[in-house]
Amino acid sequence: MSAIVTVRDCLRGSDSDTQQILSEAGQVIRDGKLVAFPTETVYGLGADATNATAVQSIYIAKGRPSNNPLIVHVTDVEMARTCASGGVLPVEAEKLAARFWPGPLTVVVPRNQALIPACVSAGLPSVAIRVPSHPIARRLIEASKRPIAAPSANRSGFTSPTSAAHVMAELSGAGPAGLVSILDGGECDVGVESTVVDVTRNPPVVLRPGAVTAEMMSECLGVRVVPLHSAPKPTPEDAPRPSPGMLDSHYAPRTPAFRFSEAQWSDVLTWCASWSDSSTSSSSSSSEHRICQPAEDTIKALKPTHPHLSISLITYSPHMYLPPPHETTLMPSEARDYAHKLYACLRDVDEGGKPLILVLMPDHSDGLWAAIVDRLGRATKPLFL
Repeated sequence: MSAIVTVRDCLRGSDSDTQQILSEAGQVIRDGKLVAFPTETVYGLGADATNATAVQSIYIAKGRPSNNPLIVHVTDVEMARTCASGGVLPVEAEKLAARFWPGPLTVVVPRNQALIPACVSAGLPSVAIRVPSHPIARRLIEASKRPIAAPSANRSGFTSPTSAAHVMAELSGAGPAGLVSILDGGECDVGVESTVVDVTRNPPVVLRPGAVTAEMMSECLGVRVVPLHSAPKPTPEDAPRPSPGMLDSHYAPRTPAFRFSEAQWSDVLTWCASWSDSSTSSSSSSSEHRICQPAEDTIKALKPTHPHLSISLITYSPHMYLPPPHETTLMPSEARDYAHKLYACLRDVDEGGKPLILVLMPDHSDGLWAAIVDRLGRATKPLFL
């Protein structure tokens, strides 16, 4: 039997009404149940980070692999210290916290193993901690009197939610055990998950890019912070990840989604024109680039039921457009606006009924674009070799 999940509106009504909602939600956390709540990045699915049983219910609700750790959300630096080994944060973490907390930055530090159970951190001796800036998130932590472990409030591997409606669509139907309420705090401001930096390494390493960039942290610390692309990847595939967001496939829509570069746009047009020609293989057209095997396999599977191609195109270039029956979504050209709309856009096209999604990959890799490219790179597969 599905659980009954209540959406609690924290935007309307008096502050006392909101406080009552948060007080009740705080009790839910203390009771070992789950609450979905807004942060400035994405909506989180929260449980008492000190309660191993409650934390395990997050993994069950999401269908999340046990080697993918969670982030512990706290109200301030003092609470963060209680979660760290010996009650002390590394010097680098203290400096970063002073500059960027509250905000979209997570620091990986040695874990207080007496307080934070191993399941929070995929069995690793470290823990990922941040202080969110969203007022509802911080007031929920205060009301619960507990650090709150929370990944994004969606099924594992799929697109992160940036509104309460997204959470309801993802988690209410299956009635995940323990999810009692969703706190509606409006749309998330940033729109992509927090930066994660591991300060247990020397020099510090970015494990997941976000709004706080390696350059910003390097300037703060006075030492080079190693960006994601230079960081070693964990092996084997089932090894514990030091941070969430490090699985190869992540953030994905349920509709097959493939990416291409601006230089490949003419090949996309050629390929689209040849779709209904059953005598022409997708990979043997006159295009300069060959179709990748996963895309070829998807196309072969779709053709019997979709003899006439219908695509959802996501682009930030006003010069790229596919006429009906295709649909074209023009994304903002500024990184902040693009990030804010990214997951909502992926959800919209996923629900639009087209059998295939094509995404123009941004050709930028600086600043917040690095996070956008990272998310799209995990949410999609390459269209061409």
